[in-house]
Amino acid sequence: MKKILGIAILTLLLNNNSFAKDYITYDCIGHPSICDDTFVMKFTFEAANNNNIFISKHNLLEHRHIVEVMKHNYFKKNSKFNIKFYVINNLNKKFLFVINGKYKDNSFNIINLQIDLGDTKIAEMKLKQA
Repeated sequence: MKKILGIAILTLLLNNNSFAKDYITYDCIGHPSICDDTFVMKFTFEAANNNNIFISKHNLLEHRHIVEVMKHNYFKKNSKFNIKFYVINNLNKKFLFVINGKYKDNSFNIINLQIDLGDTKIAEMKLKQA
């Protein structure tokens, strides 16, 4: 009975977007063109009806050099995850953004954001709940 009640409460929370969590970037290590920029990236993560967790909002297009953010890859709950997507800047360079984290037993933990240009990691930053 407790298990059924727990599942019902979790389903209600997920359907009401109570699971939404906002994260911001900090502590950048890497190339000065990324790390010396004062722009703070913001991401909102939510759970969909099919229980996938996804980025529902971000502020990347507010950055003066970002012109396009390509579709995000989603991940399943109860596992390690990474979300990968590409960002195109005003010089038409294509950067790979990878957000790494864990989700287990209704506990969501973002580890970091890595930014690659080609085969080179150019920056890594931490994310914390806003």
